[in-house]
Amino acid sequence: FARLLAEDLPPGISTLHALICAAGRAGEVARAEYWFERIPEFNLEPNVKAYNQMMEAWSLKGDIAQVKAWFQRISTNGLTPNADSYAQVLTSLATSGTQEETHEWLQRMQQKRIRPEDNVLGEAIASCGGSKGLTGQFELVRALRSTGLEPGPVSWKVLLRSGCGDNLSRA
Repeated sequence: FARLLAEDLPPGISTLHALICAAGRAGEVARAEYWFERIPEFNLEPNVKAYNQMMEAWSLKGDIAQVKAWFQRISTNGLTPNADSYAQVLTSLATSGTQEETHEWLQRMQQKRIRPEDNVLGEAIASCGGSKGLTGQFELVRALRSTGLEPGPVSWKVLLRSGCGDNLSRA
């Protein structure tokens, strides 16, 4: 990176995305934030992808509060969260959230007419296992179907791994 700067070749946003992503996936959230905060130094503006990468970094750390804070920063800074933004929140909720929060975030997506990918639905279904177990997961599948969202192969795989086996007809 220093060599790029020495050659008077400032990085583009894709280079900074790569640095944010690498730091976040290495568990170095402070380093990811360092690169995020440097984006304006190169006459660039942070875009939704950069925010999503920060959300992923915090999600990997298991800090749902920070994931939500970065989600909020997207709108605060005049941008619009996309499906990946919501996916980061739902992925984070799969390990540290509640069934009610998962339902709330899925409803927010639907209100914005953002259709989640099947892997995101799978994460949401997994997050509803908690204290209600399969009952909570089946409740979510029924709720999804009632709004026209049909779980795909990834979602069904989550249910099978949860041990629902012959009980799939309940969904």
